[in-house]
Amino acid sequence: MVALTSIKFNENGKYKYKNKSCSYYDNSCIIEPNEIISNKGLNVIKKPTYALYKLADIINEKDIIKYQLNGILEYRCEINKNLLNRLQNGAMMSEFLEEHFKKYFDLF
Repeated sequence: MVALTSIKFNENGKYKYKNKSCSYYDNSCIIEPNEIISNKGLNVIKKPTYALYKLADIINEKDIIKYQLNGILEYRCEINKNLLNRLQNGAMMSEFLEEHFKKYFDLF
């Protein structure tokens, strides 16, 4: 599983995203709010977001169900093939994804 997190904008940030100062972010896969729409027609994310490959982890189906029942994970929608491909390609480009996870992304 790969977590997503928003880009943290702040006026003292040393980095830039679309000419706005921000904290560091992994630019291997950036997702804009209009790219993930819930089954209810709403944006799932509110701000520009990136894949947080450095926190990638393997979880099984049992854990996914447990996390959903405990409110930790929530199913909102499917993503389109283009975004899935970008996430997979970003995993291979990211310097933060642990090497032993890259074998899973080689399959796509």
